[in-house]
Amino acid sequence: MNETDRSETAPAGGPPLDCGVGPLDKVRADFEAWASDCGQWPQAVERSGDGYKMMNTHLRWTAWQACSVAARVEIERLRVGHERYVLKASLHVCADAIRKVETLK
Repeated sequence: MNETDRSETAPAGGPPLDCGVGPLDKVRADFEAWASDCGQWPQAVERSGDGYKMMNTHLRWTAWQACSVAARVEIERLRVGHERYVLKASLHVCADAIRKVETLK
């Protein structure tokens, strides 16, 4: 990937990842800190194109990206579930309020 091309695909042809100043940059920075033992082994994260010179590092990066995508999918699933729960709870509160008003008539 060159500096002007800021799009990248998730492992296994998954959805595009945000490669701008955002999630993938943070994910890669976290990975490189881990893979280089907080910078003690900089040769471990020397890049070659979109990947890394060391095959072991490249394979670990691919796995790290997959875990990141899976975590974001799970977080979104939980967020949507929470919103549905809150909406359902709100509807029950409204229904209870309507029933109370109707009993006062």
